[in-house]
Amino acid sequence: MERKYKYVGNGVIENCAKHIFLTKADGTRNFEKKFYDEEATFSIAIRDIEIDMESNGHFVEAVLMTFYDDSDETKTKFLDMIISTHIGTFISDWY
Repeated sequence: MERKYKYVGNGVIENCAKHIFLTKADGTRNFEKKFYDEEATFSIAIRDIEIDMESNGHFVEAVLMTFYDDSDETKTKFLDMIISTHIGTFISDWY
């Protein structure tokens, strides 16, 4: 299981390998803002991860879903979503 994710506080998780931040999703509005194009087709990769909670070596298990949008012929865009029963759902911006 990957351990390159760290809870940095205030509803933010950092992907330490890519230096990408995910913020806590507090409702469907967060997702509507990210998936604005109804005509787009996304591919999804899913894997198990562990999040370092930075409190005496405590890790939380979660699921990472990476959405791929390769409809633009020049550049593939990615969006990460982390789902955890312990700390909630987090979503990144497109990168």
